[in-house]
Amino acid sequence: MKEIPVGFQMEYRAVSCKHLSELQADVDQLRAANKIHHNKVFQSYIDGFQYQIPKDFPEAKFVIIVAVSKPIAQIQFRYKNKSYNVYIGAPYYESGYNAEIVQESLRKRINLPSQHKLEYHWRLHEKLLAVRSGLGKYGRNNICYVGDMGCFLNLYAFFTDYEGFSDSWDEIQTMKYCETCKICLDNCPTGAIRETEFVIDISKCLPLYNEIQGIFPPWIPKTAHHTLMGCLKCQLTCPGNHKAIKNITMLEGMNEIETQMILDGNIPKEHLDEVCRKLKMFKPKNVDYSLPTISRNLKAIILRDM
Repeated sequence: MKEIPVGFQMEYRAVSCKHLSELQADVDQLRAANKIHHNKVFQSYIDGFQYQIPKDFPEAKFVIIVAVSKPIAQIQFRYKNKSYNVYIGAPYYESGYNAEIVQESLRKRINLPSQHKLEYHWRLHEKLLAVRSGLGKYGRNNICYVGDMGCFLNLYAFFTDYEGFSDSWDEIQTMKYCETCKICLDNCPTGAIRETEFVIDISKCLPLYNEIQGIFPPWIPKTAHHTLMGCLKCQLTCPGNHKAIKNITMLEGMNEIETQMILDGNIPKEHLDEVCRKLKMFKPKNVDYSLPTISRNLKAIILRDM
């Protein structure tokens, strides 16, 4: 049985399914207060959230929210005899585990009796569930932080019919750091994090634009681009990450030829497997979908001053 790689942390909380409607109420309250931006891309992310017990698992009693540590990554590109060390945000590269591995590790951790089911469900509002369960806390940047993992983690939710858990449910909490700290606000390159409003202006958040294909809006500063995908400006100097930031995954670097292929948005078939192995961001079968976005993002970093 595959398990979470050695060195990765895993923490979890169990929440009674009776609280699912309260999760939806939290979101509905934000909608009613007009605090959820109407950006179409962002709406496409949140519109698929579900707040009910799965129809094919009506006997589910608890939902278990799991956080697994996942360091940010860094990869070096060589271009015209220069080296460029580029970050990759934690959600965007393969780290050696997936939902199936987390599921099996969790079953072993909680010693779940074999007659009980544990089913992964990816359409829950995992971040909100993590905070409501007490597993995590929000930062001023609206990201979920979990203990020493900081915000460098993946979240997974599993339904189970096992009832031998304590119901973990609490009010939404933020980190104590955020009461007086403004580091993330000062470092946000696009002004998405606001001083007087805790919900960020998602329409200004860089990942909303560098996760998908298309031309960057002209109002995004050239200096904002620093990751192959995502944005770490509010996380790299955050006190909530003071332990997690010490652990950065160094990926195998790209030579000049491979870097040029990515910049050109054209990786010949004979090189595709090797580039995917090093980059750890997409499978060869997904190259047509993923490469245009990554190519554009790398150009924004390497070629911005050329």
